[in-house]
Amino acid sequence: MACAGDVPTLETLAAVDLLRNALPDLRIRVVNVVDLMTLQPKEQHPHGLSDHDFDSLFTRDKPVVFAYHGYPYLIHRPTYNRANHANVHMHSYAEEGTTTTPFDMTVLNQLDRFHLAIEAIERVPGLAVAAAHVKQQYRDALIKNCADARGQPDHNCGSLGHKRPVSQVRLFFLSKFLDPMIICATGAMSSEGGAR
Repeated sequence: MACAGDVPTLETLAAVDLLRNALPDLRIRVVNVVDLMTLQPKEQHPHGLSDHDFDSLFTRDKPVVFAYHGYPYLIHRPTYNRANHANVHMHSYAEEGTTTTPFDMTVLNQLDRFHLAIEAIERVPGLAVAAAHVKQQYRDALIKNCADARGQPDHNCGSLGHKRPVSQVRLFFLSKFLDPMIICATGAMSSEGGAR
């Protein structure tokens, strides 16, 4: 799972928390892109990552569900020549919605935790059928929460009965100001690099 932007990052972390609770054997990595220029090859931009560094974070062959609050081409364009580009699946601004609740906006643009978790299940080989019941639970929760959100103008994600996850997440930051660092469950930073 990858994300860029404040709301997509929170929703991605919530999606990962949902998936880890429902499918504890599923291995998930979260990459938070702070500087979009790091997605480009280092030959094209000074902040860019080498192919080796990019592949070590995003892999060469695993599905990547990428949540971003801008237009999808802003992610697809810099990653176009990367080895795993065909496996990058965007959830981003789709110009859906109007004056509504923040949660409803994420749902209309499919940036909410439920759409992201469902997409991850559908993209992992063999998981779509094995975890069909989990996808249905998320669809049911989405329908219920959408009805609640549209009926309550002051609705926010905090009232979904889901706390924002902090524990059990290793988060990779990509920024021109930081070497790729891992933010551990305690909030302490580690520059050790490797991911599980």
